[in-house]
Amino acid sequence: FFCSAWLFVRWLCCPLQVTWMERYSRHRRMSWEDLRQKARDLENQIDIELVAFSRVKNATDASQATSSLDDLLSSLGDVNEQMQGILDSLPNPTTTQRHTLYRHREILEDYRREFRRTQEKFGGFRSQSDLIDSVRQDIQQHGTSQASRNEALYLQEHSQLQSSKQRADETTRVAMDAHAALLDQRDVINRVSNRLSSTLSRFPAVNNLAQKIGIRKKRDTLILSAVVASCLIFSIWYTIH
Repeated sequence: FFCSAWLFVRWLCCPLQVTWMERYSRHRRMSWEDLRQKARDLENQIDIELVAFSRVKNATDASQATSSLDDLLSSLGDVNEQMQGILDSLPNPTTTQRHTLYRHREILEDYRREFRRTQEKFGGFRSQSDLIDSVRQDIQQHGTSQASRNEALYLQEHSQLQSSKQRADETTRVAMDAHAALLDQRDVINRVSNRLSSTLSRFPAVNNLAQKIGIRKKRDTLILSAVVASCLIFSIWYTIH
């Protein structure tokens, strides 16, 4: 009797157990498919972001692309872990499921390597750009410094020329004043000489003495003229050089 009752109860519960296991298994299969679809979506987004990241030209866009790719790669890693959890919970996961998870993990690793390669490439471009900017700044600073030095040299030379011109003008003015004074002295000497000549013509002895004095005066005049001429020549030579 007890054996018959136990068999009857087992017969009644068996359909319920099968129905529950089917529903549980169907729920598991739907979750697996959802995760596969999510993994595909994330892989498509990562592919697009990697292409965009490879074309980045400035640091701001690179920072934004790096942050977005980090989040996407992290999300794809989480999805792969969830898929692994489902496989671990199944009593007998299929070979297709294992291969699918293995393929998604390979894709994730490929994306990570490509991401690191692009980062290194951008870092090299950025270092090269920084080097070019540094060299350009050095050239500009050198050019500015050289222009400042040239300007200082030009100003110094201009100042020296102005000073030389002022000294030459001063020397010329002194020479012209000396020449005017000599002309005045010559006029005075000529008038005095004429008076002495008219006076001494009356006295022969005094006339001889006056002639000697006149000869000495002419000699002094010639010497003074030579000195003035030498000064003028020296002034002109100094101005030219």
